[in-house]
Amino acid sequence: MNKNIIFALREHNHIDHLTPIIDIIISSKQFNVKLLFMDESYKYESDINIKYLKNKYKFLKIYKMYSLYFEETLIMKYIYKVYRYLCISRDMSTNFVRRQFFRFPSNLLNRILKKYKEKNIFDSVELLIKLNCDINNTIVVTDHAGDELYSNMLIDLKKLKITSVGLIHGVVIFTNKLLNINELYFNYSSNQVNYTYYLDYIISYNSLNCKHILEHTKKEDQDKILQFPSLRYTSYWLKKKSTNTRKFKLENDNNYTLKIVYMISSNGYNIWVDEEFRTLKMILGFKNITLVVKPHPRTIQSVEKLRKLNKTNLTIVDNTVSSSALIEWSDIIMLPSSSIVLECLINKKPIFYMKYLHCNTIDIEKYHSLVYILETRDDVIDAIKMFLLKPNIIKINKIEFREYLKDYILNDDFIENSKLYLDFFKKLTNE
Repeated sequence: MNKNIIFALREHNHIDHLTPIIDIIISSKQFNVKLLFMDESYKYESDINIKYLKNKYKFLKIYKMYSLYFEETLIMKYIYKVYRYLCISRDMSTNFVRRQFFRFPSNLLNRILKKYKEKNIFDSVELLIKLNCDINNTIVVTDHAGDELYSNMLIDLKKLKITSVGLIHGVVIFTNKLLNINELYFNYSSNQVNYTYYLDYIISYNSLNCKHILEHTKKEDQDKILQFPSLRYTSYWLKKKSTNTRKFKLENDNNYTLKIVYMISSNGYNIWVDEEFRTLKMILGFKNITLVVKPHPRTIQSVEKLRKLNKTNLTIVDNTVSSSALIEWSDIIMLPSSSIVLECLINKKPIFYMKYLHCNTIDIEKYHSLVYILETRDDVIDAIKMFLLKPNIIKINKIEFREYLKDYILNDDFIENSKLYLDFFKKLTNE
């Protein structure tokens, strides 16, 4: 009987990094794979990776956590929306009356939501029944625990001795400890992290990340911390992704000398958003520049201020546009922090690392010759002026690039690297 593997996901970034792993596991025909999205608001149907998997594996089952556990809440939300519409469409005499009409169902809805969150909703047995999975024959894989939804589920799974695996893709942060993998319980008094507090195994794609984790892990848990190469950044997968991804193009591409893509980081990196906005507004003031901004799935609201600028040389895209397509299209990539750095370097794209927009220290700073580290807004102005004069400047130290590449993928053999994952999951099925 094949083992069930449930991939618990939240958003585009998670599925983007896990798609090659999901692909090889399904194609091995040794596991029953199911995808469980933890965020009800994420529209996975339009995700390019989900489209790829569904086209290839039409039998693939995809679920949403809230649809499984919060049916009544979703119904209440729908009723409330209808109620609001009816109230607004009616001719109410005063704003006070209208507010009273809104307040009652809103408060009621909040009480219901609180009630459902407070009760032990992550009854693992119930979850597995709804997912049609046997309690003794299931593994749960997640990109990270992240928030309360993940952690409660993983803790409950542990009680039933269901194996859980974390595949962490985030960028290492040295000074702002573990903000990118905040599911890991940190004991500040002993300066130790219980990395297996939620997860039985943690696999990191990055040797720096893995080393950092091991340095803060209790000795008895260190054999549960593993480093496997990233399949996402192998040349085989990047080529495959490029072939399956719709190319990005703007109607007025030819009107601009410089095409810049700015990747907004997740909230976890504590970016100074006001300064980020001022910087982007300044960039839009340059002539002959077009700026494409792609927010992180959890920072979509951060672009609303930008949208109101109504600039003709600004385009804001969502996660239906692939980061790979944007990198291929661009002349320059600007970012405060992102694991997408490696793909930019592989594509020989100049990277403006916006160091002054946060107070963290990330892994790419070890390889400082690979990126333009910008410490002030004046540095941004000077760098853009330089590229407007000489747009084909490429700054890549080949020796450092090879070292950075090794940190992520060890070697560039997709088939060989895939075996590591398959052998690992086969081993778990025999435990």
